[in-house]
Amino acid sequence: MADISKCANEMCKMKDTCYRYLVPADPLWQSYSDFAPDEMTGECDYYWQVNEKQADGLNRLYVEGYDPKGLPDGMDYNRNNR
Repeated sequence: MADISKCANEMCKMKDTCYRYLVPADPLWQSYSDFAPDEMTGECDYYWQVNEKQADGLNRLYVEGYDPKGLPDGMDYNRNNR
């Protein structure tokens, strides 16, 4: 589980490749924010891009639940992956 503020913006066009949106929530304590891209530029200061393979793995974790053995390649929830 990630010790970050997750993004709760379901309308965001970048949510399918954003770590803040895809990472599984901590079941006991999780902070959320409605991060939103700038209306003029479309860029989000809080966007944390993951590649397609990582996004597929995070989607699987999000839907099926957290499994530490099933982490996508290159992802380690115990350190910052920026």
